Amino acid sequence: MANIVVTAYRGHATGEMLMNADDSRQNAHADPAPSTTISSGDPALAKELHHKVRALCFIAHSVNFPIKHDTTITVKE
Repeated sequence: MANIVVTAYRGHATGEMLMNADDSRQNAHADPAPSTTISSGDPALAKELHHKVRALCFIAHSVNFPIKHDTTITVKE
């Protein structure tokens, strides 16, 4: 619908785990650090659409810690 052609999508996920006083652990946050390559379309629009995806993200709504959704958009012809 947005005339954006995604040719590659990779992530280099990182996160932080906390140690609780009772020796249990919990995630503090996660960052999938996605990198998206497009071959056509507006990179600014691709980034805007990626941010809108957060509202629909099943994983982000299934955990009790924040998940960042920043992405890097690269245009490769």
